[in-house]
Order: sequence, then structure tokens, then C-alpha cells
Amino acid sequence: MGEGRLAMLQAIHSNNSIMRASQETGISYRRMRGAIQDMENVLGHSLVQAYRGGRDGGGADLTPFAHDLSDFFCQLAEGLKDEVDERLRSITVQLP
Repeated sequence: MGEGRLAMLQAIHSNNSIMRASQETGISYRRMRGAIQDMENVLGHSLVQAYRGGRDGGGADLTPFAHDLSDFFCQLAEGLKDEVDERLRSITVQLP
């Protein structure tokens, strides 16, 4: 999981569609589906529930596990950012 894959999951959630998420992010539909499958295989959990077309045109949404994973990643990333900022403030470097 990284920022790119997080952005894919967030785009799927906000668009309720893998196709529209693909268009929004500029990532090909095929690449996005492959990344989702790779993450699901590694994690052993479904991340996206896709619904085939029909009267309402189908769509997709994140599973509860994917929501939890996204929240955890955001908290972890923010904590790491805070830690890096703190360490950078404590370093004094003399530039030539």
C-alpha cells in the first residue's frame, strides 16, 4: 500500500465506479483492476465490491476492510510525516 494505491481506492469510493476512478486518476482501467487484485491477493481480503451494469449502470464500492485499511494508512502516514518533521527540526546543518 502506498499513496498511489490509496488514491485509487479513494477515487473508487468517491466515484462509486472503477471506470470513473480510472478516468479521474489517469490510471488505465486494466492497471487499476490489476493493482486491486494484487493487493487483495497479498492481504487475503476483498477491497472492492463491483456491481455489473443493469438498470442503474453498475458500479463499485470499497469493502469495510478497505475503508479500515485506508484509514489506518492515512493515520500511519500522518504519524510518519509528524515524526520526520520533528526530526528535521532537531537537525542543524551548516551549509557552505
